[in-house]
Amino acid sequence: MPINWRAGDVTEPASLRGALPESVDAVFHLAGDTSLWLRNNARQTWINVHGTCNMVDAALARGAKRFVHNSSISV
Repeated sequence: MPINWRAGDVTEPASLRGALPESVDAVFHLAGDTSLWLRNNARQTWINVHGTCNMVDAALARGAKRFVHNSSISV
């Protein structure tokens, strides 16, 4: 099955909307910041929490049929 790879930045909602075609079959969200440094906590929240919200919003706006989110501390 052919796969059409697209890239966007989870911290930039406009880049996500531009990367996703209308009625996309599936969106795989694999981005995350797994740094364990406490001084980077605000950055981690921005990427991991707000970034995931941005991905979900973009997928919904484009009518994605499936949204697959993978999360692991060892990603």
